[in-house]
Amino acid sequence: MPTTQVAKLLNRQGNLTDLPLLDPGELGYAKDVKRLFIGNDPISVNSNGSASYTVGIDLSKSSRYRVTTQPTGGTESELASTGFAIGGTTLTLTTAPAVGTIIRVYYNTEIQTDEILGSNTKETLTLTASGTNADTGILWDADDYNCATIEYSLQNAKTPTPKFRNGKITIMIDTRTAVQDYILNDDYVAVNDPAVVFSGNLNTSDNVFKLRYSDSDAVNATLSYKLNLWKQTLA
Repeated sequence: MPTTQVAKLLNRQGNLTDLPLLDPGELGYAKDVKRLFIGNDPISVNSNGSASYTVGIDLSKSSRYRVTTQPTGGTESELASTGFAIGGTTLTLTTAPAVGTIIRVYYNTEIQTDEILGSNTKETLTLTASGTNADTGILWDADDYNCATIEYSLQNAKTPTPKFRNGKITIMIDTRTAVQDYILNDDYVAVNDPAVVFSGNLNTSDNVFKLRYSDSDAVNATLSYKLNLWKQTLA
């Protein structure tokens, strides 16, 4: 009789800070922030003798990467973190390599899941009555994601007629040191519009963005939402 074996394949998993550089095709799941990554074949660039190179992808979005150089006829060696700098799609080496040297960049890519949610977000939550610039509980690291849309519905049981709103909040955040500011736009339709105004707060010490609200209906409101996050490279 043939033997039946059942195997269970587990992907690498752990906290984001512990996620290593993955092998090509290897998956790694950061459980603490609910983000999924995959390893890639390295990007290879032939040195022309300059220090800066365009690598074609935004490496600032990668959770892990390493840079190596291999001179003509020599062996491949890894550069220390002080030996290069990453700026979007630009790789700048501290010391320009000789012409013909092969520069390789190994990196992880994040796989966008259906819903990208921060570790403290929920699909439905309660906005406590009479809040003034109160935290909704929706927050994320703006260094990782500087663009966001929040599709939402909002309702409360204000008497004599319940109130209901359906809308979309669009947020753009600039975390560059000279700016550290954001723009928030709330576009919606409503029936007996709930007296809830959304705002934001960007903590300039760690660039964590929090969605806040103020309520003048003086009743609890139920917020249901879908949060979409991504990063746009700024010049």
